[in-house]
Amino acid sequence: MSIYISNLVCGIKDGVKNIALIEEIVRHDPQSSLGIELFVHTHIREYKKEIKELVPVLRGRKITFHGPFLGVEATSKPGTSGYDNFIESYLFAYELGKEFGSKHIVFHTNERRISPEDKKDLQEISRQNIRTLLDLSAKYGIQLLIENIPIKGVPLYDMEEYIGLFDEFPEAGCIIDIGHVHLAGWDMETIVSRLQSRIQAYHIHNNDSIQDSHCRMQDGTLNLDDFLRIYNQYTPEAELILEYSDEQGISKEDIIEDINYLRQSTKNRP
Repeated sequence: MSIYISNLVCGIKDGVKNIALIEEIVRHDPQSSLGIELFVHTHIREYKKEIKELVPVLRGRKITFHGPFLGVEATSKPGTSGYDNFIESYLFAYELGKEFGSKHIVFHTNERRISPEDKKDLQEISRQNIRTLLDLSAKYGIQLLIENIPIKGVPLYDMEEYIGLFDEFPEAGCIIDIGHVHLAGWDMETIVSRLQSRIQAYHIHNNDSIQDSHCRMQDGTLNLDDFLRIYNQYTPEAELILEYSDEQGISKEDIIEDINYLRQSTKNRP
């Protein structure tokens, strides 16, 4: 089991400029085992430039990437400008992953709101686009992790359909966002027990079951200790990625406290 810290806690737009917050925690970690998850934003030119400049700064660290989703729509139809932007953005992400030595990239299936009448067609496009990304994964040697996305309208993939993706795409890995499971009202133990061999990582954060607020892991109505029981039973080797929002006033001390709690509460401690 490895623990990572997402740079979301440094800001959705300035998470590269303020990376020092995370870097200090990682650098002084007594177990020297922490990693960093970096968001890839391709819609901000300065962000793209700054994240490339981090390559020598973070060389030797455990780095993983969250694929682009702001200004990028993964249900864009081939032949459209939205699709071209989607592919170009992920090519940038895969190139970054290669430079940093990342073993996987997180993928959001959709950002747009889904209507009942559009769901079937958008699922078909989504599956085509997932196949395209999996081909890129094979080329770059970086696994694609498909994340469960909170409901926007109707879900593009409900719980059963999401689970079915991993039968359809055996090369894909799974990342479970526990805050999104809580928002969607999915049963945590059901989804984890059925996907256990496919789950590579979890995004860890909490909320009030209404807003995707990315609060600290015990600050919300999701029962963290129940999740940790499920985690220890089914997927004790999976990575845990603290994905906290900068809007929650979370400090370095808060993050260190939560890391220590996870280490004490999991079977396979780093």
